[in-house]
Amino acid sequence: MHFSGWQAMNPNSGLPLEQQDEASVQDIEIRKRWQELTLIDEKLITGIDQLLQDNIDDLIEKMYSHFLSFPQTKKLFPDEATLKRAQAAQARYFLRLTKGNYDKQYIEERLHVGRTHYRIGLDPHWYLGAYRLVLSWFREKLVENFGDDPERVYATVNALAKITFFDMSLAIDAYTSAKEEAIRKHRDSIAELESDRRATRNILENAPIGIVRLNPNFNCVEFNKEFMELVEDQSNETLSGRNLFEICPYLPQEEFKQILETGQPYRKTAVPVNLSNVSDLTDSYWDWSIWPIKNESGEITGIVAEFVDVTNRILLQRQREDFVATLTHDLKTPILAANRAVKLLIEGDFGPISKDQTEILETIHSSPCKTGGN
Repeated sequence: MHFSGWQAMNPNSGLPLEQQDEASVQDIEIRKRWQELTLIDEKLITGIDQLLQDNIDDLIEKMYSHFLSFPQTKKLFPDEATLKRAQAAQARYFLRLTKGNYDKQYIEERLHVGRTHYRIGLDPHWYLGAYRLVLSWFREKLVENFGDDPERVYATVNALAKITFFDMSLAIDAYTSAKEEAIRKHRDSIAELESDRRATRNILENAPIGIVRLNPNFNCVEFNKEFMELVEDQSNETLSGRNLFEICPYLPQEEFKQILETGQPYRKTAVPVNLSNVSDLTDSYWDWSIWPIKNESGEITGIVAEFVDVTNRILLQRQREDFVATLTHDLKTPILAANRAVKLLIEGDFGPISKDQTEILETIHSSPCKTGGN
């Protein structure tokens, strides 16, 4: 736990109070002296403990009638069960107030109140206003019960003001610290997100593939360097805001329109695509994908397209296929000629042959090593 005001007075306050060293006890005493909260005040406060016990229901009723009369505080109690729990906790809080012995445990309980106020969204100005109401209630009860002793009434009200401000300072410290911690975590989350975004942007900027983000009108919003090189834009004019099909007039448009209609990704592999603005460009081959960008409502707000030049891969594949076809033809031609000659020998075109010779030639002719032909 870190509490701004408390921490300013106590360098050990990052720990729970029960784990802090003896300096913490001294810091509690400093706070008490700052409020001029003395043992005499403590005695005066404990002297009205029975009065509070006898009237605690009336105090809680008055407080929560006030809470429920304002929509800003009424919303903190959405149902009867929540209201009852809050009232019970509030009663315990005030009953502890008049017990005296404002030690480290008491401090921790009051700090917990501040954290709770932040968690439920009770801003300090509502909290401070409620304490004003409580002090007024105490003053009325004191006058009602001890009106014949005005000095006691004055001294007790003064003592109650001291312990009240003592409590409020702790609760506000806890509230402020909890809020600062939440802000710090939020700031760290934003910083982490920004770091992730920078890393992602760096990856995309340096990716060896062309990437472009379009709005629903197919105008370029973002693109990386590789995409600029792929479209071979020589005009030195920025691509931002320009229509993709103005930049690449021979790029198929129907696929992009289907993305807006169906919301389904589209992908093609090793297909001829012309990304230039020249109609007679020699064939080039691309792996390319398109997918929609959607908001939380599922509405399409843009399109991302990526293009990978695979022309060299396709040309190499074709060269390999041509080489294999040529090699197969060159090997196949003499084998066909040999098979034809063997068949002619078997048929006796070159003269009679013996039965044994015929069997040997037929075995050669029917061998699986031969390739086609009769």
